[in-house]
Amino acid sequence: MAAGLPVIASDFDYWKKLLHNIDCVKWVNPYNINEIATAINLFEEDKINAKKMGENGRKAVLEQYNWEAEEKILITFYKTLFN
Repeated sequence: MAAGLPVIASDFDYWKKLLHNIDCVKWVNPYNINEIATAINLFEEDKINAKKMGENGRKAVLEQYNWEAEEKILITFYKTLFN
């Protein structure tokens, strides 16, 4: 995501919950090679959409998935461990 590329990811519930509002992922069954190949081909065939999805992922990293955004949450959590 940080590289600005669209993502092909396993359709695990946790990951889907984490990235549900970011249009940057094509979800696939990790045990289904045909789904994985289809996802790769979709990005190759629709470069405009693939580029947009990559931009969405990059934006999410810059705005949400970074140290500055998580810092307060993590520090609060760490303090609860040691108090």
